[in-house]
Amino acid sequence: MEKDFDEDYRKEICCVCLIMSRKYIETHFAAIKNHASDIENRTDDSGQNAQELIRENERDLALCKQYGWEYCLIDDEYNISWQ
Repeated sequence: MEKDFDEDYRKEICCVCLIMSRKYIETHFAAIKNHASDIENRTDDSGQNAQELIRENERDLALCKQYGWEYCLIDDEYNISWQ
């Protein structure tokens, strides 16, 4: 991704991964599915189930920790304020 932007522009980019906990996914799976394309136009993921989403988020959290990437863990409710 970094090669897609010049150095000055990269300095302005803040990347934060949104990670949903198992508890959050199990509690809010229907709402997650209903809002899947609110931010970006997602591919058809109608066949995705809660267990797959949990595995994806657990993998993504492990990657964030491994590489020191910044992340926001969504555990109780989706209420994110970022600056």
